[in-house]
Amino acid sequence: GRQIGMSRGAGIVAALVFMLSGFVAGQAMWFTPAINTAVWLPLGLLSIERLARNPGFGGSIVLAAAVGMPVLAGWMQTWVYSVYVLTAYAGVRLISLIWRPTTRGRAVTVGLLVAAGFTIGLALAAIQLLPSVELQRLGVRRPGGLSLAAILPMGVLSPRDLLSEA
Repeated sequence: GRQIGMSRGAGIVAALVFMLSGFVAGQAMWFTPAINTAVWLPLGLLSIERLARNPGFGGSIVLAAAVGMPVLAGWMQTWVYSVYVLTAYAGVRLISLIWRPTTRGRAVTVGLLVAAGFTIGLALAAIQLLPSVELQRLGVRRPGGLSLAAILPMGVLSPRDLLSEA
């Protein structure tokens, strides 16, 4: 929060909101791998913001850690959601750089540095990503792994049934 211009108090509130959010609090009670994955998200957002303001390869390395380490934390679903957020934020920051004529020239450099950070992060995570992809292809939740009867044990609902009052 401080990096994007918030006051010290607002930055503390932002940190508390993240720390005490429903997802983090709910997962803390029973599933720490999801939290171990999610805690890398603020670092990834910070690195993208810093790359947009002051491009340098050091920011790409920090982004690589924020992309790669959550995979090693052990919960792929949260990692995928984090990558969605990081990609969207990087896209918004790149558009904001292109939009202003004074920062337009820097956008290509920032885009390449962000791409390098994502690529290095995926390379760091490859030791876990590759077995995870292989395991996913063998599990029952793979595409085509469950029959329609197993997915919909109470039968198929027609649109008319969904819209009618029960």
